[in-house]
Amino acid sequence: MWPWLSKTSKHDAEVAQIPKNTQIEIFIPKDEPLNAESVGYGMKIDPYGNLTPIDKKSYIVKGGALVSKLGPIEKKAEWGDWDFVYEDASHTKKAGWGECLTSGEILLPRNWYGGVPTNFIVQNSYEIESFGDDYVLIHLDPTKGHRLCVFKSGVPHALTAGYIGSKAEVDGKTLERKADGWYSGTTRVSR
Repeated sequence: MWPWLSKTSKHDAEVAQIPKNTQIEIFIPKDEPLNAESVGYGMKIDPYGNLTPIDKKSYIVKGGALVSKLGPIEKKAEWGDWDFVYEDASHTKKAGWGECLTSGEILLPRNWYGGVPTNFIVQNSYEIESFGDDYVLIHLDPTKGHRLCVFKSGVPHALTAGYIGSKAEVDGKTLERKADGWYSGTTRVSR
């Protein structure tokens, strides 16, 4: 999967510390909970029965963290924004919403990128690199406007890293996820 994401030995020393059959844990730490609030009458019930912000001014993310832990390896990313998830490229039909990570690092299983829905559109951007054979490491740099959102309406909460509209910086090149795969400019590089 992903011929465009080259495997390197950069993280071999860390990966070697991970015991075999270790499962990844992804959690919000008790001492750094998601800190967010609605502003005024800023929420409504969406078609799925979920509370949804009315617009970008109606909900504020103030901080908190999300941790990924793989054996002794722990990475942390910070919450800093939120956004809508859309059903159309013109960003007019909202499918849901979710808080976004905007700084730090997070490990994700490589297989989370397979079989992602092709009917939801996000505005993610991040740097990505291999972390052993089974994981990827996502870097979120706030000076570059990076973010990775969680989709929390109408489906189980999901990190949207592989959703349509995501832009992944790989070895200095930016790839974009479209409905039929990942693209470098107009060239499809993988499904």
